[in-house]
Amino acid sequence: MIYIDQNIKFKKTHSISYLLDLMNDIENISEELYEKAELLESYAVEIRYPDNWYEPTKNEAIEAYNVALEFRKYILERVIIK
Repeated sequence: MIYIDQNIKFKKTHSISYLLDLMNDIENISEELYEKAELLESYAVEIRYPDNWYEPTKNEAIEAYNVALEFRKYILERVIIK
């Protein structure tokens, strides 16, 4: 479990992998979860800027949405706010 009151300091970032690294000190994070993080991270930055504009296909968008839902569930199951 991750407790908000542990006062873990973290930088502002689009990197889910970075946040998983912080969690990895408390709980073993699977390689599969890191791979899913990489998928979402590619949408966080690369798609947002016109120089590297890429429009995902409908299937890619659905896959990213489902992965985001998995992350949300994963985190909510582990966060305890006192």
